[in-house]
Amino acid sequence: MIEEKSDLLKAVEAVLFSDITATGLAQQTGITQAAITQYRTGARKIENMTLLTIEKLLKGRVDIKIK
Repeated sequence: MIEEKSDLLKAVEAVLFSDITATGLAQQTGITQAAITQYRTGARKIENMTLLTIEKLLKGRVDIKIK
């Protein structure tokens, strides 16, 4: 069974894998640089991200283009 990604997951990935450095994203969101790097490398699963972390990541990002 193939499941399509939700719009929320697509939005999180769009921000997480954007051209912004882990340091820059950490400064903008308050999420630690280590956590961002772990999500980017797969050491942490995005699907297990807390709602608070998702909120920090997406706050003020109404211009996200979901692919």
